[in-house]
Amino acid sequence: MEKYVFGMKKYVFGLIMFFALITQFSVISQAASTDHFESGSGTEADPYVIVSASQLAYLAEVVNAGDENYFDKHYILGADIDLSDYGRDWNDGKGWIPIAKDHAD
Repeated sequence: MEKYVFGMKKYVFGLIMFFALITQFSVISQAASTDHFESGSGTEADPYVIVSASQLAYLAEVVNAGDENYFDKHYILGADIDLSDYGRDWNDGKGWIPIAKDHAD
């Protein structure tokens, strides 16, 4: 009986550790995606708030790369954004590339 109880304790401990790791990874993953914006969770009620050119450039980069994690989210501008640093000389002379622009042409 002692062997069975010890085995069950190891099994339960293993399950607890597994769920703890999964939960921690989920929180870290979620935090990583929201670190790129001022605030928000990307829902209609709590859209991602974009307040800088670098945040908008990040959004353009991930959407144009096909990252579907950003396709069905909601966004709002939280400030006027100056894109003058993203002019003709930026991006190997291509300048600003619109969000969701087809790069095949």
